[in-house]
Amino acid sequence: MKPINVVKHSAAIAFVLFSSVFAISQDNEDVKTARLGLNLSPNLGWISPDNDGYSGEGVKLGLQYGLSMDFVLFNNPNYYLATGVKLSHIGGKLSHPDRPNYLGEDNDRARGVSEANYSLRYVDVPFAIKLKTNEIGFAYYYGLFGLEGGVNIKAEADYDYTDQKGSSAELKDVDVKDDVSLFRADLVFGGGMERTLSGNTRIVLGIHYHNGFTNIVNGRSYDLESNGSFSKDQELKNRQHFVKLNIGITF
Repeated sequence: MKPINVVKHSAAIAFVLFSSVFAISQDNEDVKTARLGLNLSPNLGWISPDNDGYSGEGVKLGLQYGLSMDFVLFNNPNYYLATGVKLSHIGGKLSHPDRPNYLGEDNDRARGVSEANYSLRYVDVPFAIKLKTNEIGFAYYYGLFGLEGGVNIKAEADYDYTDQKGSSAELKDVDVKDDVSLFRADLVFGGGMERTLSGNTRIVLGIHYHNGFTNIVNGRSYDLESNGSFSKDQELKNRQHFVKLNIGITF
């Protein structure tokens, strides 16, 4: 299935779910059934590998933005289904043993380490349960727990390779979409506050943590043999994590 079709199907499913929840929650006119909002959330992301010789190399600054939708559950303004549609720019840095093709087949020159700096873009749809307090001094406090699924729409990486003799090579803005998993899934939890500005308008501020549990980069890892050469060892195991400052406004 082509990525663009996956995005269309995901959007259609999300629309049906939003419409169903909205219709159910309209039974009680005394409760505001839905809150729509806009979010702009800077994040710090990193990749956690689980292969010998592979290591994460720090965090990468990213951004997530889009439309948020909170639907009342059980006609109770303290319980919400938090969802929406987001565009996420995330990534991380990963170093690993490498034998890149662009350096030729000479074994002495080919042995080395590559550091990859991934820049990934996703269309995401979260589904979380949000528990919210009653108003306390013009503010509402919330906690949420749920899932977020994403479809990759762009993937690039910068490579910095150094061999055992100290020679190096760099590649910038390499298209790695074929090496990156099409789907991503996260466990999401966090909390924050909503403060009333005027009428139904509120500003939102919170901290959310995304714990990835699906592989980000596909392929097989490299292992260093006793004779100094490389061989492909096992399936890559790596997860994307990020923490974001959730900033938004709801109506």
